[in-house]
Amino acid sequence: MNLKKRAVIIGLGKIGLGEKKFKNFNSHFSLYNNSTHIDLVAVVDVDKKKLSLVKNLNKNIQILKSINELKKIKYDILSICIPTPKTYKLIKDLSQNNLLPKTVFLEKPISYNLKELIKIKKILINKNIFINYTRLWDPKIYKFFIKKKFFIHGNVLFTKNLLNSAIHMVVLLIYFFGDIKRFTCNNSNMQKYLECEFTLYFKNNFQVKFLGFKNLKYELFESNFLRKNDNIQIKGFGNISFKEKIKKYPYLNNYNYLHLDKKSINETFINSNKYLEKFLIKDSLIIKQKNKKIFKCNMKAIKILKIINNEITKL
Repeated sequence: MNLKKRAVIIGLGKIGLGEKKFKNFNSHFSLYNNSTHIDLVAVVDVDKKKLSLVKNLNKNIQILKSINELKKIKYDILSICIPTPKTYKLIKDLSQNNLLPKTVFLEKPISYNLKELIKIKKILINKNIFINYTRLWDPKIYKFFIKKKFFIHGNVLFTKNLLNSAIHMVVLLIYFFGDIKRFTCNNSNMQKYLECEFTLYFKNNFQVKFLGFKNLKYELFESNFLRKNDNIQIKGFGNISFKEKIKKYPYLNNYNYLHLDKKSINETFINSNKYLEKFLIKDSLIIKQKNKKIFKCNMKAIKILKIINNEITKL
């Protein structure tokens, strides 16, 4: 008897399918295709090249071109990996056609519209909702942040925009440290390098500065947190050497950031997939409560980041 959960992916972009340059990129396809507890039974996309690629990678996966074809598939987990502005309509259509399984795995931030998020929450009220904030499921990171009273300040460096990149860390901070008490937006003297600079303030005088870099040829997402007795780092993409960063962007010289090589990237992604796999196949009250909390934190983060974005445009 096969006790494996059956999964379907809608959307074969960078997060849904992954990229060739990162063999073990933590895509939904990689998660399911390498899982010992979950079978990837079907994918849905309109891109023929992507569908053909999936077929070459795994001949057992059913290739579908529309969500209507899901009616002939039995599945327990659904990953929705389409562009954020289209997610609400898709969830609505899936619900109306009774195509939503027990567990729905969503890409952050689900929607930029708070009203849509409320509607999505109502649609999925009886489902297990997962939002892909992988750091919140990593026990090593959880262990660091659960001791929140020891934190003094932090710095977050990122590329791309607030609602697709910075939001990762904002959600994590709200999850562990509670509501943001206030924020400041700075008219940085490093405009040559920075798209934006703002600081979030939490209780107990804990503050985190966010530096959004522009005109980079690589993706940057790294953070450094100072605690009373030590200093920790959470490293994201870093496919450029430390010396190159310092040479091109001297503002980084003030921070002790380490280069994350390709091997480390792969190990990080493999580990995050293992954690998510465990939680996706479990049906427990604790996991449901955690996911509800993450959903609330996601809404709070979107609200504050939209306000911050408006303030930045006025500077």
